[in-house]
Amino acid sequence: MAVTRKTVDGATLQDVRQHGGISREQAAAVCGVCSKTYQRWETGRARVPWAAYQLLRILALGELPAAGTAWDGWRFFQDKLCTPEGWALSAGEIRALRWLLQLKAAINTDRRRPFLQQDNQPRRAVITLEDPETGHRQVLEGSLRIRTGPGIAA
Repeated sequence: MAVTRKTVDGATLQDVRQHGGISREQAAAVCGVCSKTYQRWETGRARVPWAAYQLLRILALGELPAAGTAWDGWRFFQDKLCTPEGWALSAGEIRALRWLLQLKAAINTDRRRPFLQQDNQPRRAVITLEDPETGHRQVLEGSLRIRTGPGIAA
């Protein structure tokens, strides 16, 4: 079975670089090659590695290369990851998503237990969130109160 390689020509590589306002020297540095090698890619005297082209597209255009369609429409703009729907998320906001999911799971688990202790005092809730990468833990503590009103189930 023959392996097919994706290829790109030097003119396309040059267009991407120029569209992003990147110099040849900057592009060469990002790709980890000397300026002469990069120049040979753009002039067509050497084959352009697909990985170098993809890396330059990320840098210059903010496009995410993907094997499937799951990342279609996602892109980087400045220091944010932009969704196809137009949401712009910072790195901190993306990191916070994991914490929010842990918090939601903890709250859903906590809702199954009675709100009042045996002495009819609000039960103290203690929720521990942990970042699996850093091991950092954050403990949230407070009284659970039953809220009622329009649209709120007791």
